[in-house]
Amino acid sequence: MRFMRFIALLACALLAAGAGAAQAGAAAQAGVSTVAAPPAMSKADQTLLTSMAQAQVNEIAAARQALDMSKNDGVRKFAQTMVDDHGKALDSIETLARARNVSLPTEPDAAHKALAARMQKLRGDAFDKAYIKQAGVNDHSKVHSMLVNYADKPKDAKLKALVAGMRPTVAAHLDAAKALQGGGAPATR
Repeated sequence: MRFMRFIALLACALLAAGAGAAQAGAAAQAGVSTVAAPPAMSKADQTLLTSMAQAQVNEIAAARQALDMSKNDGVRKFAQTMVDDHGKALDSIETLARARNVSLPTEPDAAHKALAARMQKLRGDAFDKAYIKQAGVNDHSKVHSMLVNYADKPKDAKLKALVAGMRPTVAAHLDAAKALQGGGAPATR
């Protein structure tokens, strides 16, 4: 009796294995990949990744406006550093977002669009001071706080590494902006 039960279980196992192999073979013949989907990202991690992307997009747009409008060498150097560094950060964020199938913003948010419109009306020293105050000090303070507060929260290991990697750069940008705001030279490079 035990032998018959063993044979029956063995036959069921072989049938199940054969069915799975047949499905995989049919999928391969149909050109369908059986590779697992990218790992899902938690809603909280998606929100953080999206917020990080938005900060980069906002910063790049503001820096490009500063490059167009400022005549101050220190402000222009700071703005170019922002375009370069935030562009690299955005590339890393976009790479992770593609791997996790997360949509990201591609233009500044409404508040930064409104700020850009107001700043477009400023000239010379007034523009430089407004740019350094808003994009340099205020925005970098907010982003740095976000990165510090969320450093240990991401469940996605690659997102956690991105947060950790961005913190020193954002801190350096904040210090450089504060130096410019105080009349000193930026220490960005």
